[in-house]
Amino acid sequence: MSEPSSKKKHLVKVLYAKQAFFCNEDQTVLDAALSTGLALPHSCRGGNCGRCVAQCRSGKFVYRNVMVPAGLSREQQERGEVLLCQVLPRSPMTVDIDAVRATAQTPVVKLPCRIVGREQVAKDVVKLRVQMPRSQPLQFVPGQHVDFILTDGRRRSYSLACLPSATNPLELHVRRVVGGVFSDIAFGISEHSDLLRLEGPLGRFGWRDPDRNAVLIAGGTGYAPLKAMLLENWQQNRDRQLHLFWGGRDVQDLYELSAMCERASADRNFSFTPVIETADADCPEIAVGKVHEIAMKQLKKHTDTNVYAAGPPAMMEALQHSFATAGMNTSQLFCDSFTYAQ
Repeated sequence: MSEPSSKKKHLVKVLYAKQAFFCNEDQTVLDAALSTGLALPHSCRGGNCGRCVAQCRSGKFVYRNVMVPAGLSREQQERGEVLLCQVLPRSPMTVDIDAVRATAQTPVVKLPCRIVGREQVAKDVVKLRVQMPRSQPLQFVPGQHVDFILTDGRRRSYSLACLPSATNPLELHVRRVVGGVFSDIAFGISEHSDLLRLEGPLGRFGWRDPDRNAVLIAGGTGYAPLKAMLLENWQQNRDRQLHLFWGGRDVQDLYELSAMCERASADRNFSFTPVIETADADCPEIAVGKVHEIAMKQLKKHTDTNVYAAGPPAMMEALQHSFATAGMNTSQLFCDSFTYAQ
């Protein structure tokens, strides 16, 4: 652990991980942790998704820009819980995070990279291929994501939709956001260079029990991390039942529909249920409705199944509420919330 500089810093201890690091008063605890290589759970970094929640055991702090982040409920506040992506320390702190894992086998690194391929797979989704330096391939666990660091210091997070490789480019699925600084780069409508810088791997989304049957629920580009997890499962030839529910506004949003249908037809261990919000006369076989609601009908019949879900915050909140209302075990639900930032 390095000593603090003359700039005012405070020591932050993470109980579960048994690690400590110094954090500037103008730096969030999450950013300080990531800079030391401690991959704490997180996603949106905007105080909305709740992935970086922790118990504050001791210490003083303030929140960045807001009194209380949107992703923290009143009940959580009363329990002393905080969102580390928004916490600025004002004294030494001790925080406790359930099931934090330091990624000793997948260290967090900052590396240059270059966009080497763009494929527009839907009206507002591009499949981006990014090449890492040949001497420094990115090691990661399927389900994790990376941050692209922009020239002004802002970051944009995207899940990896591929397996680790020493030679192949990384694959990411980027949804178009009007005025979005990174999505403009991804879609090639920005004058920004294709030479970028990223930090990763980040997050702890991924398989928790690789031998247990599982249901995967994707909303839009939430399909990306689940695709990577499926590829890992198939690469390892694991003999278990997997069922993917993938939802979109229309058929065009399900940009790998054919590939998943073909896999389901050929693999006795894999089932696929595509879901669209508006009925399509040309695709009467596709379920219509909200993807989490369609999936819940299946889950109520298989309560011993782990559930992995990735998608927008509203979908994650609705799924968590449905789980609790149905009296299901929330410890079997693992979520990766996506927030589309400009």
